[in-house]
Amino acid sequence: MHWEGDWVSPGVYRLVNDGTHTAHDVSATVTVDDEQIRRSSPRIDGGDGLTFDFPEARRKYASERRERHERRRQAGVFPPVSYFPAFHHIEERAYWKTALGTPQQHVDSTNLAGLGDFG
Repeated sequence: MHWEGDWVSPGVYRLVNDGTHTAHDVSATVTVDDEQIRRSSPRIDGGDGLTFDFPEARRKYASERRERHERRRQAGVFPPVSYFPAFHHIEERAYWKTALGTPQQHVDSTNLAGLGDFG
């Protein structure tokens, strides 16, 4: 079983059971920078997942988007100012059991993550 996480809208992160089997007694934690959200579910079928709402990440995303827009606006007719995106730490941890009760875990962490690309 494999888990895949990604932003689905500003401040909303989805961790999906990317496998074909059902995960039982799921407990998952996603951390974005200093903001940590924990969710649980008795079962998550393959293709389904848990949704995490991050208000601080939503605020940061909006601020970073305004900054990018302002840099482009200020560039005017001049070549665009180089923009280096802000990188964020995102960590996913999921613990579950198989149908036979075998404990499993998923841990993934990156320090070079963005907060989504929503135009």
